[in-house]
Order: sequence, then structure tokens, then C-alpha cells
Amino acid sequence: MFVIRSVESSDLEGVFELSKLANFINLPQNLEMLKTKIESSKISFINPSTDLSKNKYLFILEDTENKKIAGVSMIHAQHGTEAEPHFFLTVGKERKYSESIRQGYIHGTLELGLDTNGPTEVGGLVIHPEYRGKKLGKIISLVRFLYMGIHPKHFKDYVHAELLPPFDADGNSPLWEAIGRRFLNMDYQEADELSRTNKEFILSLFPREKIYETLLPMETRSTIGKVGGGIRPSISSSSVWQTLQADTLIRISLSAGRGSGMSCNTRGCRSFLRSHSWFNTIAFISVTP
Repeated sequence: MFVIRSVESSDLEGVFELSKLANFINLPQNLEMLKTKIESSKISFINPSTDLSKNKYLFILEDTENKKIAGVSMIHAQHGTEAEPHFFLTVGKERKYSESIRQGYIHGTLELGLDTNGPTEVGGLVIHPEYRGKKLGKIISLVRFLYMGIHPKHFKDYVHAELLPPFDADGNSPLWEAIGRRFLNMDYQEADELSRTNKEFILSLFPREKIYETLLPMETRSTIGKVGGGIRPSISSSSVWQTLQADTLIRISLSAGRGSGMSCNTRGCRSFLRSHSWFNTIAFISVTP
């Protein structure tokens, strides 16, 4: 049997092992940083701060028979503040036309942006290879949205996820090599690690003007707006939530108590549960005090 629950201090080693399977900013391959995240999560579940950026919720998928952590996912209640902005590249288009020669072009553009009142972020979704292909990833992903639906006041109105980019055969990001390295003089992994504790260097060194995609190599342009191959399963799992959203009156709750079930009171939700028998392999444990 599997259970989904909030993280506990004793989960540190198991979470650390899962962190080695991915290169996520919000699930670092660092024991001390993970320990801090776990303790922060425990506080967030019990007594969330009015400063949403301080609240991080870590969910654990546990194989109770083998006493093993099979998966993990998390929510950061607010990603992007005055002290630690959320940086991104906006993909746009710019039209150019010459009346004299009657010739024009539509250029793709990239422009640095930042958000100091950012959205809620979902991330840190990792399933151990032994448990992949069993639809467990959909469950550990979905539970985040269930929790946000139960406690809407603890989260922002918008939710986003940051996904890893495509990497080449050498493990490099083509987009980073074409732009980031030229301005920051460091590789992708180094910049990724540094950005976990310092974002000032991005604003100080990265160009604020538009970058025209036509100036980039074709192999780089083809990766813009794309995600790495290993991330695609996590995108497809979002269809579970889309199915639930089809019924706008849906209300789903996690009842208090170990081993309790998931209940809902709308036709769309009940139909969903009947059509997805794999829900029966999961026991939901309350993550609220």
C-alpha cells in the first residue's frame, strides 16, 4: 500500500536519494539545504506564515510495505518577492517592415522580466525509477492541487511550474550556452546552483534589452519554449487535474485520520474516481493538524 503524507524529519535520507535523480532548484542535492526545507515544510503545514514566500510544503509518497519513499512533490506558496524576485524570459514577436523596398520580417524576441509579487509554484516532482509507469506520479502531483483547493487563502491566485530545458549530448543547455554564458561567464549548472541563494547577479549582468532570436544558432532557437525529454511525463500528468477542473463545482477534501479516503460531492468528480481505479491503491493521510 502507498500513502501520501506531509514530510517528516526522518525522511531526509530518502528525499536526498530522490534529489539525486533530478536537477531541481527546489529539490537541491544538498543534505543541509534539504534538512532546512523539511523543517520549513513541517512549520508550514502546522502554522503557515502570513508571509507566503516563507511557506513551503513537501509531500511524500511512501511505500508502506517496503518502508521506502517512492516519490516527492512540493509547493512554494509564493515564488517571487522584493527581496528575491522571480526572473524569466518573455517570448515575444516584433514586426519590421520597409515601405521603400516592400519587405518585412517578424522576429522572435526574448526579454528579461521579473516579478516581485510572484505566483504559487509547484515543483520538486520526482518518482523513484522502481515506481514509474504505475500512475503514482499523477497522484503525488495531484495532491498539491487538492491541498491548495482546501486551503486557498494560503496560496496565490496563480500557479506556475518551472521545467528543466532540453540538454544536448554533453549535458549543456543550448539556450544557456548561446545567451547566459556570454553574459555571466559560467555554465548552466553553476548558475543554477548560485541562483538558489543569490539572484542579484542576474539583474546586474543580464541584458535588459530585447534579444532577437534570429541572432541565435538554429539549434538554440529550436529549444525555445521546449522542455527536456525527461520532464514530459510530469506535464502529461497534469491531465488528471484538467479532468477534475472540467467540473467547475468540484469540491475535494482529505478527511482527517490515517488511511482515510478521498471524497467529493459532484458528478464529475465521482465519475473521475470510478474511471481511475488506481486511486484505490492510495491511502491519503491528512496533512493538516
